[in-house]
Amino acid sequence: MVKRCFFLILIILSFSTCGSLMCDHTGSIVGTGLRSKHLYKKYLKKRIDPNTKGLRTDIVYADLGYSYSEIEDKISYSKEWTSTVNSRGYYRFYKSGNIYSFTFKNQDTILNENSFNPIHGDIGFVIDHKKNIIMDYATVNCGGFFERSFEMQNDTLIMKHGTGGEGNRVLYYYKAIEVPKEWLDYPDDVK
Repeated sequence: MVKRCFFLILIILSFSTCGSLMCDHTGSIVGTGLRSKHLYKKYLKKRIDPNTKGLRTDIVYADLGYSYSEIEDKISYSKEWTSTVNSRGYYRFYKSGNIYSFTFKNQDTILNENSFNPIHGDIGFVIDHKKNIIMDYATVNCGGFFERSFEMQNDTLIMKHGTGGEGNRVLYYYKAIEVPKEWLDYPDDVK
């Protein structure tokens, strides 16, 4: 009986340890971005300069607070989103093809010289020469990269989330904003 209990406890501990080892993110300390431990490496050689796609590297793109659902043919505002109420997102692009997304839990957060430091952002990549494709990191299902298409309309970045192509996506809108140059002087931390 004691052997069976010991064996059962050993099995439970093994599965719980394996599950945590399979998660592919690190840096989850409060105030830092989440990063892939291993999965990002396959995108390093595919990166392209975002300037070739009309994405500027000398500014940031700020979440405008609304989205459009192609499925429902409906515009939603951030105050209607239960998971993102009072949060605000930003994208920062580097010439290397790396992207960092930043989410501030309070949309009234005052931006400063440390706001767009890459160590606080989640990594992503601009990867496709023929299409407008971004690989965006998320911690869903223990971490992974998700393909997002995008388009530029004047100074607005439109990120297209969802699978199945046109008609099945949610479009999020980001406006180009200028910030002091020294706020963007951080080196790209993924080579």
